[in-house]
Amino acid sequence: MMTAQSNKQKVLYTIVCAAPPATHIQDFIQLAQERNWSTYVIAIPYATRFLDIPLLTTLTGHPIKSDYRHPQEQDSLPKADAIVVVPATFNTINKWAAGITETLAIGILCEAMGIMSLLSLYLTSSSSLLSIQSSQKILLCFENVV
Repeated sequence: MMTAQSNKQKVLYTIVCAAPPATHIQDFIQLAQERNWSTYVIAIPYATRFLDIPLLTTLTGHPIKSDYRHPQEQDSLPKADAIVVVPATFNTINKWAAGITETLAIGILCEAMGIMSLLSLYLTSSSSLLSIQSSQKILLCFENVV
């Protein structure tokens, strides 16, 4: 029997870096949604060149974020239950490690270090990280999030 709590969609931030596998991020988003995740895409600014923004906006039902909001704007991101960085680039990982929060995506990652229990990153490589098999492995890591 499903309770109201177990039926509630969990919030997944999908941080997208500028690398060729980003062109297929919609496949990962669809798999996450099939597993009852409400997905929010937060892209490194250069990653927007790899993304089909209208498609992702329609698919997620949320605007794709790539920059800090204006001080007068209300925050439109709900609290995340989990964050995944896919594909993760060397540049982003190093800026994250050094605490260089020059982009919204890295700022979110730095803030999450002390409060998130589920934070995962997937490095780019010569093979596609966004194959169906690897996407399913990523999502399996988050299956037990309440």
